[in-house]
Amino acid sequence: MKSKESPLVSVIMPAYNAENTIENSILSVLAQSYENIELIIVNDGSKDKTADVCQGFDDDRIVYIYQDNQGLSGARNTGLKLCRGSFVCFVDSDDEIDKEYVRELYNTIIYRNSQLAICGVRDVWGDSYSCNTFEDYHTFDTPLQNERFLRLLESGLLNPAWNKLYVTEIILNNNIRFESIVLVEDILFNILYYSKIKTVSVSPLSLYYYKHENSVLTRNVSPYMYDSYYRVHSLLLSLVPNSMNQLIHVAMYHQYFSIFNKYMLSIVDSSKINVDVLNFLHEQMRNTLVVRSFDSYKPKGFKETLVHYVVKYGFYRIYYLYMLISMTFRK
Repeated sequence: MKSKESPLVSVIMPAYNAENTIENSILSVLAQSYENIELIIVNDGSKDKTADVCQGFDDDRIVYIYQDNQGLSGARNTGLKLCRGSFVCFVDSDDEIDKEYVRELYNTIIYRNSQLAICGVRDVWGDSYSCNTFEDYHTFDTPLQNERFLRLLESGLLNPAWNKLYVTEIILNNNIRFESIVLVEDILFNILYYSKIKTVSVSPLSLYYYKHENSVLTRNVSPYMYDSYYRVHSLLLSLVPNSMNQLIHVAMYHQYFSIFNKYMLSIVDSSKINVDVLNFLHEQMRNTLVVRSFDSYKPKGFKETLVHYVVKYGFYRIYYLYMLISMTFRK
């Protein structure tokens, strides 16, 4: 699909020490059925052979640049400065995309007269995978004021930057950039973008292949995790109608619970109850935003209900024993 009628689409790929994965990522972009693309690879100070792999490709659609390490957000922002396409998307250097990824997202924008397209995600673990996607095609007006759209926050599909096709002009004209803030750089970028558009459309096809075995996400914890999600929570509440605040609280519940779980896993891994960590968790659980999220969420089933209230009311040692027993049986 390369003609005068098909506009240029920029694909931005940040890379850091990606010598073992980036070749397949690049190949998946170059294999797109929508051919009028440019692939902007930003080598963010890699110390391995990432540069050799990238420079081994002979394709005039590739724009390669090296910069001193600025982190994921800095690399993406560099790509935005360089992109020439009418539309832009982001692909991580340890993931891959289906050959129809760009074409499907482009068609979704054009045929549904939208300013953003979102597709489903294939979560890949080695030879197995599962799909997280939408039920059908749908277009949402004024996304941050649309209840049906906001309910999708729980799915996780609205958060990442890499399963979306954006209108470049909207990003540049509104000076929307990625911030260097742990865990939430994507969702903060997206919230600002959602606030500037009138329509967004979703596709039920799972065309982004997220490779979990390559993911840098670990059980490592940081005290900044909660602060990052407080920032997201507060920003959303400032932009949505008051009548939809509970939807935001429920969506954020899953994020807070995930962070809590990471901290508890760190205790289980150390085989020793860390009183300082437990005190820190108690403090965070008293935060007004966390309290509202736990009050708003309605757990489902006996097991989830039990865990919900054990955590909500601070019985962390009981939850520790529960996790320890669960992990022992899994072994």
